[in-house]
Amino acid sequence: MKKWMSLLLLLLVVALTLSACNENKSNHKKDSTDTASQENTTSGTEDSSTLPDDPSSTPDEDDEAPIPAAVFGFWYYSNTSSSVAMEIIKDSNAAKFYSLQLGYYEYYAVQEATYTYAEDTATLVLTLSDVDYAFLFDADADTMTLYIKDENGEVKSELEYTRRDTAPTAHPSYAFPKYSEMDFDGLFTLPDYKAYALRESAIAEARVEIFSDYYSAGIEQCPTITDRPAQFGDIVIIDYVGTVNGVAFSGGTAYDQEISILYNSGYIPGFAEGIIGHSVGETFDVNVTFPENYGEASLAGVDAVFTMTLDTIYDVRLTEEQFSVYTTLIYDTYEEWVEGLAADMAGTLAFTTVLEDHVRNAELPEESYLYFYQYSLDYAHMYAHRYGLEYELACQYFGFSEEAFLLDAKNTAIPYLISEQIFRTEGLSWTDEEYATLFASFVEDLVEYGYSEEDAKLYVTNNQMNNLYAELTYETVVKWLGEISFR
Repeated sequence: MKKWMSLLLLLLVVALTLSACNENKSNHKKDSTDTASQENTTSGTEDSSTLPDDPSSTPDEDDEAPIPAAVFGFWYYSNTSSSVAMEIIKDSNAAKFYSLQLGYYEYYAVQEATYTYAEDTATLVLTLSDVDYAFLFDADADTMTLYIKDENGEVKSELEYTRRDTAPTAHPSYAFPKYSEMDFDGLFTLPDYKAYALRESAIAEARVEIFSDYYSAGIEQCPTITDRPAQFGDIVIIDYVGTVNGVAFSGGTAYDQEISILYNSGYIPGFAEGIIGHSVGETFDVNVTFPENYGEASLAGVDAVFTMTLDTIYDVRLTEEQFSVYTTLIYDTYEEWVEGLAADMAGTLAFTTVLEDHVRNAELPEESYLYFYQYSLDYAHMYAHRYGLEYELACQYFGFSEEAFLLDAKNTAIPYLISEQIFRTEGLSWTDEEYATLFASFVEDLVEYGYSEEDAKLYVTNNQMNNLYAELTYETVVKWLGEISFR
């Protein structure tokens, strides 16, 4: 499950980076020389700014003068990596900075500022968190320009703000779901996972894992099997053409595809299993039904036929001589390694089997998936913005679909919901050591992006506890399932 969270963590990390940068700037007033870039975020809780510092001198109070009426209102700046708006409020000496979501012109954070105006230089100085930003107002062009200077006072870039008549609207914002407090009793009818006996399946998974690791360097040619049909646990090479009602569909044709005939083959149920019993050189049909929650909505729940040709069957077992190249393992023989790795992999295999076997009874609660849905929408809008395309056109060009985004979001939420349900049903818990280990992992991820350990700990505590609990719940359930199913 950590792989699902890594993209979401990255978004939160980017937002934290901006916030940390802004704090650093406030400690070094008028010393910054570059603009921060704002990436996509879905949480919208950080009080961050995308504005750069400017080393221009603040005008003396004696230079202050009435501000031209044209200065008041909303000013916007945007490039391919950041967007910001500022509002100059009349008769209040107050201003606001809005951090905008790329592609939306909607804000996810707003900060208060004050301003002064020097008539002789037509310079508006806005003060935000004790940092001054000097803007040159051009009445003829109706623009505000922020000049970014280097340490020698030379202008190295200009940020031109243009007027808009409307204020930015609030960007939709959802926190990471708090699954531990959701009421979803009866949402799923779970299979009899206590009856799972997955030792042989886990051993097959382990052999494939070791085989792939050994031959990944490409030093040796993989041995093949020609004297028996394909069986569970094999790695094969096939060609296939998928059809629905006799018509080939987009994405359903491939050649020289390597397939692992395992429960978690990565293909829809029945696809890899349909290869079992067929021999090298044989062409055959495999009938499948796409899952109801399949990512491509046009294929969800649809019956299809894959016409396959089996080209190769690999021998996935290593010899003891091949095993001997691994000098740092704790195992004495290849079979001991297979057994040990299989025990570690059994929990993930069991959980994957639960996901495949569970019965869907009801619509998911919105709070369980809107966070992930909004992330996908933000990504699509950001992509459109960076390529200079209208959102609708970008969706067509890049193949985005809000229906697919929604389906993906629900599919992302289901494992969290199911692990929470098993966690409650079985009365499971994690240890203090397991909590501390995962907390440290979250902190380490943030430190890798340049944060101090203290700031990283504070951020995890204030912003990522829902993520942490969801991950701990999943890991606890997977470990427990592995222990009862590896038999």
